[in-house]
Amino acid sequence: MGGWYGKIVTRRNKILQRIQEGKSKPLELGFWDEALLEHGTVMQQKREAFFAFMEEKKNEYTFVYLKSMLNHESLRNYRKKEIASHSTLLGPHRDDFSFSRSSLDLAKYGSRGEQRTAIVQLKLLELEFMERHLGERPVFLLDDIFSELDHTHRKEIVSLVLKQQTLITATDVHLIPEELREQATMYHVSGGRITRTG
Repeated sequence: MGGWYGKIVTRRNKILQRIQEGKSKPLELGFWDEALLEHGTVMQQKREAFFAFMEEKKNEYTFVYLKSMLNHESLRNYRKKEIASHSTLLGPHRDDFSFSRSSLDLAKYGSRGEQRTAIVQLKLLELEFMERHLGERPVFLLDDIFSELDHTHRKEIVSLVLKQQTLITATDVHLIPEELREQATMYHVSGGRITRTG
């Protein structure tokens, strides 16, 4: 969490702590409450647009946005809890999402491979969403993705990453499926030196 919204939450948390310590009054939260509502609402609207886009794509995974209810009433209701905990308990930084495949909640019941594959699918949808709104598709970065996947899930990842320019790191080149190695430009990095190997 960074940028202006992150600064709002950090400053608000400090005031909550000072109120709990008796060094500030709840009225001092007024400006920061309004800033939280203004910027937090915009962030949540953008997220809602993204999740609506994912629903529109109708792929095999279902992603559900679990939005923190951010409004004047909820801030009033959470005031005592926030002061006691010195933390902002509502807003986009408290948002979450669930993901499932064939009605199976992957966060609870999915294997590590199923979870990783679902997250890659989510990232690809992010790229597609950005392409729609920005007019260009960003480079896709994957860090050591194949070390935690079985053969079946590695093949699934290959079918996904070939859709755009992708940079993949791996600690063991033999974990990268052969069909991907045949199409990739490969480099070896050791001791700060980069050598092209394929």
